[in-house]
Amino acid sequence: MIQRSLLYLGAVFYLLNGVRMIADPQGFFGGTAGVSATGGYNVHFIVDIGFAFLVSAGAMAAGVWLRRRSLILAGLAWPVLHAAFHTAGLAMHGAVSGAAWVVETGGVILPALVLAVLAIRVPLAGLGTGVPRLVHAGLRRFEAQWSYNAAYLHRLVDTVPDSVRFLTALQDLSGLSSRQAPRALLHGASLAASLHEDCGPCAQITIDKICADGAGPETVRALIRQDFERADPVSALGFSYTAAVLAGQPEALAMRDEIAERYGEAALSELALAVVVSRTYPTMKKITGFGAACQKLDVAGQTETVAGA
Repeated sequence: MIQRSLLYLGAVFYLLNGVRMIADPQGFFGGTAGVSATGGYNVHFIVDIGFAFLVSAGAMAAGVWLRRRSLILAGLAWPVLHAAFHTAGLAMHGAVSGAAWVVETGGVILPALVLAVLAIRVPLAGLGTGVPRLVHAGLRRFEAQWSYNAAYLHRLVDTVPDSVRFLTALQDLSGLSSRQAPRALLHGASLAASLHEDCGPCAQITIDKICADGAGPETVRALIRQDFERADPVSALGFSYTAAVLAGQPEALAMRDEIAERYGEAALSELALAVVVSRTYPTMKKITGFGAACQKLDVAGQTETVAGA
């Protein structure tokens, strides 16, 4: 798309301009028409402005690559302000020479104006294709780290590229660290939600993650067996409450009140997010035809069978 190409070209223009100012400030001062008329040579000032152009170029290029209009506009903030200042100077004082007028308009004012219009009007769907490639690379690292087959997520990114934003937001929510809810509570809730949806690879990766986050293997085994007396009581509460809610059991209300009284309403909200994330991946997997049959689950090298599976 031409808008994308022009935005990249603008980023390269500002990059080269910044590099020139930093690498050869004296050459820039003496060789750019009109610059010497603005005051004496100041190497520190010229290099500072060069760094500003480098930051603008980087933000613009990253914004096009990542499909983030806000990032493109942030990169253009300095060039636009710079152009506005030069426009005001021309209006009040004019150019010192024809060559200076060409530099002012063609090198400062028009590029910023054109790029700002492009950044505002360019369709986000028409920007660069770098995000899906980055997501695929990230998924491959994830697969290697957790011995997990994420083929359904690769398919999702290929068929619905805009789903990248959804997956990014979901990943932001999937961290097991908490502010209000004890980690053990979220461990139990995540495991219950995952087992409710799936007792295959998605449940296995949940087990691996909560164990890596500090859940004790004995507690995890007890929860899988639903032997709550042998489990950590906080983890058991999170598991029991989530399982009761998903099964529509009336005793869930009393457990909800217990959690709110112990840990606060914010903890319940964090638990809800953990449950949503844990259910989302196996649901997407099954709907897209990648669901796996129930399997034996491994907890720290010991095999467990899901209760009721």
